[in-house]
Amino acid sequence: MLTEQNPAAPHVIRFRVEPGTIELHDLIRGDVAFEGDLIDDFVLLRSDKHPTYHLSVVVDDIDMAITHVARGDDHLSNTPKHVVLFRAFGAEPPLFAHVFSCSTHHYLLRDWLHSGGVDPDMDVRLCVMPPPQMPVQMARAAIT
Repeated sequence: MLTEQNPAAPHVIRFRVEPGTIELHDLIRGDVAFEGDLIDDFVLLRSDKHPTYHLSVVVDDIDMAITHVARGDDHLSNTPKHVVLFRAFGAEPPLFAHVFSCSTHHYLLRDWLHSGGVDPDMDVRLCVMPPPQMPVQMARAAIT
């Protein structure tokens, strides 16, 4: 913590997340909401003065005028942090699409793929396929 007694002490810079609902529309999942009360105030600058992933991607997206962000669904939990940062910088957040990734659903496929006799080209196709419990209309959006 930066204090008047020792302003030279190593410290981080955090972004304060205000209470309230953070809403966004995901192109694959539809409307998604997160409660700000449940999101910790997150680090923007580390004690070595290097920016974190959250600050870096938002500033880069603003600088490059990015309009659409497609990434794995394992990044969905980062999105409310990015949305509040975009708004704090006075920028409109891009449209987000969180696609189903192999890393997220690998446990469903691991045993089957390693059981042998699987066409190696099939692995790639399986990585982009959504999980079987997904509604048909969402599945079509995820793979088109």
